[in-house]
Amino acid sequence: EILRGPQGTLYGRNTIGGVVSVKTKRAAPGQAFGGQVQGTLGDNGRQEARVGLDLPVHETVGLRLSGLYKSYKGYNHNLTTGRREGDNEVLSGRATLSFEPNDQFDATLVADFDHEKGSGASFRNASLPGQVYYNLSPDTGSPVFSAAQRAKASDVRNVYGNTPVVAKINTWGLALTMNYDTALGTLTSVTGYREFEDTVQSDYDGTAVNFFLALREQTHQQFSQELRLGGEVGKVTYVVGAYYLNQSYDITNTQSGLIYSGARVAQVASQENAGWALFGQFDWAATEKLTLTAGGRYSFEEKEFRNRPLFFAASRTYSSDWDNFSPKLGANYKFSDDLMAYASWSKGFRSGGYNGRAASYTSAGPYGAETVDSLEAGLKVDLLERRVRLNGAVFSATYKNMQTGAQGLTSSGVYESIVTNAGKAKIDGAEAEAILALGGGWRVNANLAYLDARFDKNFTDL
Repeated sequence: EILRGPQGTLYGRNTIGGVVSVKTKRAAPGQAFGGQVQGTLGDNGRQEARVGLDLPVHETVGLRLSGLYKSYKGYNHNLTTGRREGDNEVLSGRATLSFEPNDQFDATLVADFDHEKGSGASFRNASLPGQVYYNLSPDTGSPVFSAAQRAKASDVRNVYGNTPVVAKINTWGLALTMNYDTALGTLTSVTGYREFEDTVQSDYDGTAVNFFLALREQTHQQFSQELRLGGEVGKVTYVVGAYYLNQSYDITNTQSGLIYSGARVAQVASQENAGWALFGQFDWAATEKLTLTAGGRYSFEEKEFRNRPLFFAASRTYSSDWDNFSPKLGANYKFSDDLMAYASWSKGFRSGGYNGRAASYTSAGPYGAETVDSLEAGLKVDLLERRVRLNGAVFSATYKNMQTGAQGLTSSGVYESIVTNAGKAKIDGAEAEAILALGGGWRVNANLAYLDARFDKNFTDL
């Protein structure tokens, strides 16, 4: 399910640009044994196996297990080390346990893990004449290399870095969803916990010279709790809820090479973030054809950030908080069972924050919160006994204090990549979609989109 624009009146965590909602297959209590197996083979050594099993446990308990193994050898050739790059190996799994003791209550616990290891992204030298790296590898076209070397380098799958690039990712999580039907509506609790860690080693110069190397080591933990109540009172359908989030991360960026005269220097940062929100949405069936919508969300977030930049002996601690109220108004009108028009206006919010890769005390932040005003209107049409669906929409979003990435050098000459507030930006667009159900499991989709994105004000050096 894809929802465009700010979302925060129906879900625990708010978003400013839209939601891609993915619902995994649920274990059904009392379900008989069954499952699916899928295998894939491809070029560059691709091997992939997927399995999903429904296991009978009890008439009130359902259990589903699924797993994935995937590997490939990579498609890039490192002509300096003689090794392939772009290889990847993935092992992941998920267990879903469902419990339905009666018609009033159900609970679903999902546990998942993912382990990935490989070489990560390869680097090629894109330097121009006169730049520092230009004469260090033949992929720049530098005349210091022979015509044969330059010809071989024209194949974009040939790379020249001398340091092995590495990418390792490990993550696991738990999610518990419980629903209880009451006289006021359905009370839903969603509890989540996740841990994540990654290690990435990069050869940024992409040459046979140890000029600029980087090793990033990162850990992240997150806990969230959502409570919401949804139901109907007369002609009004409603959802109200509360949300809490607590997360933290630690990151160490170690850099080395001739750019630092052969020294190894580290930038160390960490952050703790806590946030809570109250949200709700009310849909009033004003007539049999017209439904009016009103909703809103109040958000509060506070962050404590610590940073020790490259070449600094001590760390510095920062703290800030942000709050916001984001309303939503909308209407939809059903001309018939097969034709509906809608329009909505909403505001969105993304809190400010700090730069975990800041190379100085001053560039650590904070950068400010980002807000958006979003307008959307559209039509949904079903034809030929709903074998054909036509959807069309126009939309406009105006961002203030838009958060964007910027790169450059600090006053001491150290490169950094940070987030800053760009100013004001606007995105206008239109979309059209056609879906034709042919029968026998066949469906034809056609999509057309137009997008006009621009900065009205931009205070950053991109």
